[in-house]
Amino acid sequence: MLILCVSSTPDGVTELPFEFRLEPLSGQQLQETYHGIYVNVQYLITVDLTGSLLGRNLQEVLLFFVECPNTAKLVPSPESFVITPEGIELAPTKKSSKPIPRFKMSGRIDSKTCSITQPFTGHIIIEECEATIKSIELQLLRIETVGSAEGFSKERTEIQNIQIGDGDVPRNFQIDIHMIFPRLFSCRTVQERTYKVEFGVTLVVLFEDGRNITEDFPVYLVREWGT
Repeated sequence: MLILCVSSTPDGVTELPFEFRLEPLSGQQLQETYHGIYVNVQYLITVDLTGSLLGRNLQEVLLFFVECPNTAKLVPSPESFVITPEGIELAPTKKSSKPIPRFKMSGRIDSKTCSITQPFTGHIIIEECEATIKSIELQLLRIETVGSAEGFSKERTEIQNIQIGDGDVPRNFQIDIHMIFPRLFSCRTVQERTYKVEFGVTLVVLFEDGRNITEDFPVYLVREWGT
């Protein structure tokens, strides 16, 4: 608790500068501000004004953000990929029981270890595809694991979805991948004893008949010093 004692103030706006060191509890470490479904990390400042002229105390609660850089240096981990019918299982919808169309899609993820302040980047190329493509999308997922006396519960939920290709895109054309990590709903990857917060990106190719192809890429988010 920080106490500022002021006997009187002049008319107008009076600023009272203050600062304090944010330190973790014994045996713990600070975690970044994060708003999830099952895991939430929030930091609040409660300001109390006593001795008010109105005859009652005033109180205000403010939320502030905490960012915790990693100690290790970011090491890029690029990955190339090829998607073919032999490597995936395409589940037909209730409206369509057609066989899996012939297709080949290739691309590259620039790094699966990502700086949270930099975009997730790469590209995809539709080399061939018999079916008509409706859309190509990127989904950012959070994977929250929470422990309790009964065991661990793991849940995947979607944070955001962006479209990188609209309609039956040209074949052999490089489509760039560019996704910004949202500040409030993402944080550096956390792996604690009782909970984990991990992230992944899913590439989704939607066909006009309602079927889709998905490819998952686990990503490890870090925060570098000075970013």
